[in-house]
Amino acid sequence: MLSQSVLPMRNAWISYVESEKLDVQYVRPEVAESWRRCRTLTVKPYPETGGRIDELKLKDRLCKKQQLLNVARPLLKTLYNLFTGSGFQVVLTDESGFLLEVFGDEEIVTRTKAVHLCPGGNWSEPSKGTNAIGTAIVERKPVQIHAFEHYCEPHHFLTCSAVPLFDPEAQMTGILDITGDYHVANAHTTGMVVAAATSIENQLRAQRATSKLYVSSRYASILAERMADGVIAVDKDGLVTELNAKSGQILGVEPSHAKGRHISQVCQDCSSLLGLLAGQTEHDYREFAMPNTRYRIQSSTSLLRDEKGEIAGAVAVLRAAGGVQCPVTVASTGFTFEDIVGNSPAIRDANNWAKLAASSSSTTVLITGGTGTEKE
Repeated sequence: MLSQSVLPMRNAWISYVESEKLDVQYVRPEVAESWRRCRTLTVKPYPETGGRIDELKLKDRLCKKQQLLNVARPLLKTLYNLFTGSGFQVVLTDESGFLLEVFGDEEIVTRTKAVHLCPGGNWSEPSKGTNAIGTAIVERKPVQIHAFEHYCEPHHFLTCSAVPLFDPEAQMTGILDITGDYHVANAHTTGMVVAAATSIENQLRAQRATSKLYVSSRYASILAERMADGVIAVDKDGLVTELNAKSGQILGVEPSHAKGRHISQVCQDCSSLLGLLAGQTEHDYREFAMPNTRYRIQSSTSLLRDEKGEIAGAVAVLRAAGGVQCPVTVASTGFTFEDIVGNSPAIRDANNWAKLAASSSSTTVLITGGTGTEKE
């Protein structure tokens, strides 16, 4: 027996489908517009029941919407847990109204499966007439359809609340819906669906941002590897985030072992990068000798700042200064000018010339002398 609250709506539905007379006193504007669309689309208000779900099409849609499913499934389960035992089911569709996932009490799931409100069913307006899923797709906003507001008679036992889901580019990517028997309708259902939909959209945005960061990072890494100069990047704590092959060659370290370590563990003379993080001035083409290597180095350093202008890290570009070996500190011997024995005018003169040559990165020095005179 029908309750008094739905009888006027039932009479309004009969009046419209049989004589196209619209009772605006009981038919909400968005429902009326949907009914008109259904008539234009020649949707049958008394459709034949039965038919089969296309499993191949369902498998294809599930594959295409895998990203949405991965994000939404945990929230679908959480939302269903709130309604467990209340006679409702939670539904996720794609942007065309094709059902992808359903979580619900066994009784309502069995009843809705008879009208194809199950994975593989199509609940667009052209297929199922006025319903929360299909009408939300058209309206692009939350929609609730109750009992006899459904255009097709087999769906009159339902009450549904649906909310469109939009991706980070503001394109509709799916519909989140809660459906149950209209006798157990809940005034708070739509608000809960809206909150869950917002959470799904936020996670889609976060996932997209993470993906973009990963792609940007890989792109930067590839560019760094193809540079002829060495590149070292550190975060604000001085941990190495990037070190290309050329830097590894210059510093004598394996790039894969350096990433994630503190710069002081990778480069003994790291004062320029650490100084930047401490607020010191950036510099271009500063030349210095690298301890325990065969290079004199030219370095340029710059700060990396985030969108708020705060220091996020620093980057240095390293270049061997002409590939010249550093005669001041040679790793194979460890000798310095102070180790030279002798104080004669000839020795002092040679010592001064050697120091002058050592201070330049572009001087070629030829040492002559007979065998046994220790030219090394």
